[in-house]
Amino acid sequence: MGYDITQGEVVNGIRNENALDLSFDDESLDMVVSNDVLEHVPDIDAALREAYRVLKKDGYLLFTIPFHSTNEKSKQRAKIENGNIHHIEEASYHGNPIMPDEGSLVFYDFGWDILDMCKSADFSDANMVAYYDADFGHIDYSPLFVFIAKK
Repeated sequence: MGYDITQGEVVNGIRNENALDLSFDDESLDMVVSNDVLEHVPDIDAALREAYRVLKKDGYLLFTIPFHSTNEKSKQRAKIENGNIHHIEEASYHGNPIMPDEGSLVFYDFGWDILDMCKSADFSDANMVAYYDADFGHIDYSPLFVFIAKK
């Protein structure tokens, strides 16, 4: 939505949240779902800790990300320093219906260590499931990777 919208405010039926500073109370949610968002967050470790904070005991974080299965380590593409974006790699943008001319900056290309990042954020377990099912709307020829982290 944008930084000019108050956290937790609903605009056009969509709740505005910041993955680095969620407006939910501690241990208030059973599940957090994030679909192709975390690669656009400038601090993945902080975002994972924030998801952990708002989850109840035995709660789950389910997320999808562009996953680079041939990469053991994730690559940080950009970071924010002193309020400015610093590009470590060539800038990469994904489509964004709210900002169709700009897109959304990609901060990370995730590899297998995303599972370790979840565990470093205190999740007790983290797994990835490869999913493919044309009957349920996934019609690509490659699987969709769903990550599951349990508090």
